[in-house]
Amino acid sequence: MKRVGYPVFESLGEEDKVSDEEWKAIESRSMLQWENDLRSIELAFSLMSKSEHFERSEQANEDIKIGLELFAKHYQHLWD
Repeated sequence: MKRVGYPVFESLGEEDKVSDEEWKAIESRSMLQWENDLRSIELAFSLMSKSEHFERSEQANEDIKIGLELFAKHYQHLWD
């Protein structure tokens, strides 16, 4: 299994030729997306550990749902 430390959000085919500048922009967007996903995952676990389910607001429950979905989606990349 190839390990890169973070998921690849945008894939380019071999026929796609991009300049170094375009590649840096793609890489930057991918890293920002990964950092945002990690923050959402962290928020979900933080919210879950600090309150009981009946004490949470609808927004907190939605944040937890999003974070847990991202955790499941990116599970294999978290310890890369």
